[in-house]
Amino acid sequence: MSTVRQFSIYLAFIVVFSACKKPSTACFDMSSKVVTVGQTVVFTSCSKCTNCSDHNKVSDLQWDFGDGTSGSGTPIEHIYNTAGQFTIILTSNDSDHDAKASVTHVLTVFESFASTHNDVQINFTNVVGNSIVRISKDTAYTGITPKYINANSDTFSVTRLNYYISNIRLKNSDGSYFTDGNYYLVDAKDSINTCHLTLKNVPTGNYVSLEYIVGVDSLRNCSGAQTGPLDPIHDMFWSWNQGYIFFKFEGYTSSDPPLPFHNVQYDVGGFLTPYNNIKKITFPLISPNLIVGTSHISTVYIKTDILEAFKTPTTIHFGTLAFIASPQTGTVIANNYVDMFSLSAIYN
Repeated sequence: MSTVRQFSIYLAFIVVFSACKKPSTACFDMSSKVVTVGQTVVFTSCSKCTNCSDHNKVSDLQWDFGDGTSGSGTPIEHIYNTAGQFTIILTSNDSDHDAKASVTHVLTVFESFASTHNDVQINFTNVVGNSIVRISKDTAYTGITPKYINANSDTFSVTRLNYYISNIRLKNSDGSYFTDGNYYLVDAKDSINTCHLTLKNVPTGNYVSLEYIVGVDSLRNCSGAQTGPLDPIHDMFWSWNQGYIFFKFEGYTSSDPPLPFHNVQYDVGGFLTPYNNIKKITFPLISPNLIVGTSHISTVYIKTDILEAFKTPTTIHFGTLAFIASPQTGTVIANNYVDMFSLSAIYN
């Protein structure tokens, strides 16, 4: 066999062998992402070795617990003696030490769950599609400024946008709930069109879901006009038909056919069957969870896109539905505005 051919076979062997050498896949689970000082945490590797005959076998597992200590093997237990956030690093390798891989996760350690609380902020930002809602100051139709377009291709402006948020609940990873008993009136004319709601004295912990209702529950609806955000001074209460307006939208439109005064006004409320327009919104809080600690205020960002209130499941035509002032006619908008909320971000 010629020297050139021998070299070619040798080179081909190296190329094929190298192509087969795939790195390990590193991964691990923690018994909890949030613990207290002195609590045992169990770390379990789920790493795989793609070079091994047994792909699930990784012979070398090295742990960096983020507090200056380390360990090896799986499963492995560790106890943290101080509070804080720790980055855990797992490095996995095969027996030949040529398929190394690593992965990191963050663990939050609190001094105590039982005795500590903090605030949580929820920010509602009102948008029309990709644009921040700008409240028009027009008091009569003089054209559309600023101009938006709904799913029916009606152009419109926004002169008022309000809605109630209440019955906010946070679900902890241990299955318990924090319930906020306040009622919040979101007003689109607020600073930079973002309304900041503050939940007071939330127990520290790892929260996995958020829920709230759009509207005012039946108990408060049956209690008559009240104070604070529920005060009739906000023009969100039907004096002629006892109960609160959950969602109020006003503006001007150049719809076809044209309206006599080009104005649109939707007052949506009602809590009695068959026109119960109270709607519950639920968000899973994952990647990341909402972590409430004593050293920081966590914030949840929610986007409210009012185009969705005119879109799904029923496309709204302002020219044929310009005025809503009863629970029955408001149901179509209530069924739509369930989709106008989306979770934007969680900052811990």
